[in-house]
Amino acid sequence: MNPNDPLSQLADIHLPPTISQWPPAYGWWLLVCTLLILTILGIRWFLNYRRKRQYKVEATAALAGIQQQFQSDKNSLAALEAINSLLKQTCMTHYGRNETAGLSGDAWLSFLDNTGNTKDFSKGPGRSLTYTLYTPNPIAPIDELIDITKKWITKQP
Repeated sequence: MNPNDPLSQLADIHLPPTISQWPPAYGWWLLVCTLLILTILGIRWFLNYRRKRQYKVEATAALAGIQQQFQSDKNSLAALEAINSLLKQTCMTHYGRNETAGLSGDAWLSFLDNTGNTKDFSKGPGRSLTYTLYTPNPIAPIDELIDITKKWITKQP
């Protein structure tokens, strides 16, 4: 060290300590909480949506079983009863027991037409759900009835 050189007597520069990453700033906490709440709400919405739509999946599977049973035994009466029962169960599940349980005859077919946005039940093959259900050996277009029932199920909200 040179006593005449005042710069040689200076100490090195001391850097301040690095800024800690923890705890994060309030904005980050707010962002994390918002994302967590949105994720929980999204999961709840999805599960509720799936639960509300589950009846359609089950009704479609039951209809496939009815179709398979009809193709194996060609029993029109059993198929008509099963399709009518499936439609009633589906309506009671989605629209409620009070609104649909007491419907029969033309009122039942009109309800199916209104909820399915069709005329296939009151003016088409769906007519067989009322007048042929109570005959001993019904002759009904079961394949067409299965098709319009499948369309009706898919049109439900």
